[in-house]
Amino acid sequence: MHAPRDRACAKGLVMPNERSLAGVLGELEQAALAASRIELPGVLGRLTELEMRVRLRLLEPLQVAVAEARPPIDVAAAAAIAGTSKRWLLSHTKGLRFRCDLSRKQPRFDEAGLRHWLSESLKGRKARG
Repeated sequence: MHAPRDRACAKGLVMPNERSLAGVLGELEQAALAASRIELPGVLGRLTELEMRVRLRLLEPLQVAVAEARPPIDVAAAAAIAGTSKRWLLSHTKGLRFRCDLSRKQPRFDEAGLRHWLSESLKGRKARG
């Protein structure tokens, strides 16, 4: 019955509640057309006020959470975190996103990426037995 509306909600085109923004704007348009000539200046004033509030909201900076940038760690520190030898870590992380090879002998690791990879590989081992 409501499949088109549900698909539109899933796509983010319509607000999921019964009183959608499009519905409210339609009601507002009808009210403005039905208002008497004497009420129109007041309606216009309220609409202008709402427009300014919306414009101010659009000018507000986005509240984006920025992760604290940490410097990359060297292979010795990464091996200590992983609890492995440097050689094992180097052979098992070649080509992974959290590893950056500055040169053949200077690999660097993103600590958060290394810890995530370690936790995911532990989950995989536990699942296998």
